[in-house]
Amino acid sequence: LQVEEYRGEFAAAARSLGSDYQGGYWMMYLIAPLAVACSATAGAGLLNPRFMSGLEFLLMALILGLFTVLRRAGWQEKWIRARRTAEHLRYLPLVAPFVADGGGNWYEQLAARRGLRIIVDPEVTRVCSLLERHGAAKALQLEDAAFYAGYIRYVEELLRQQIRYHTRKAEVEHALSHRVGLTSTAFFAFTIICTFMLFLGNLEGRVQLNAYLRLCATVLPAIGAGLRGVLAQGESHRVATLSEGMAIRLGQLRSQLLSLPAERASRDELESLVWNAVQELLSEADTWMRLQESAPLSVAG
Repeated sequence: LQVEEYRGEFAAAARSLGSDYQGGYWMMYLIAPLAVACSATAGAGLLNPRFMSGLEFLLMALILGLFTVLRRAGWQEKWIRARRTAEHLRYLPLVAPFVADGGGNWYEQLAARRGLRIIVDPEVTRVCSLLERHGAAKALQLEDAAFYAGYIRYVEELLRQQIRYHTRKAEVEHALSHRVGLTSTAFFAFTIICTFMLFLGNLEGRVQLNAYLRLCATVLPAIGAGLRGVLAQGESHRVATLSEGMAIRLGQLRSQLLSLPAERASRDELESLVWNAVQELLSEADTWMRLQESAPLSVAG
């Protein structure tokens, strides 16, 4: 409960910053095709060219304004840091029964026992120090049968929740990629049809080409590119693949946990299993962070 109090602060910040950032780049990628539509409409003479050109300029200015706000506010960087901290705090109770007082970051303690060095989150280190002052981990005694049974249930439930989350995440990302792919393919097919009809119109010597065909041939590829840009910015395909692998590996660890003796396993055996689970969970958070950092928002994207 003490850890959750700290985690809740970063989780709330991550949700708010993530919504602002993702909403911003969705708007950028979807406004761009509207600007193309304005230009095509003006060029085809369907509406007042001066009005459409002015609207196109306003839309381009809006994209630039959104980009400037997103970059100056640093929503992407703040979102990544807040979510990473929240995820690291989420799994902190897993290692609490295996740490010693005054050892600093709890994750770093377990890694050091195995001769490993890990990148630690300074906010997590601060929370570990605060919890040690309150003596939060002193009452966690694996030698007590009741506590041991409750701890096993807690670890199993957390793994089950994460397996369900990653399975669902992979399904959502795959469905999004599939639907955007179908939409882009359909737009491409319509574009081919429109250009072919325009070509036939030229062969027949028509002076006045169908303005609506020209509009569709110009705008539909821009919409498809915008949708693809949204997927690329969110790294949907790679996130789906990572989530699938994570669900499988966590499922294997859960099976190992359930195969432990009902009464009490050796402390080293349980600690090793928990550490493997923690490594998987923390690596997922760190990999997600690197994926997002590798896709900085670009006004020319």
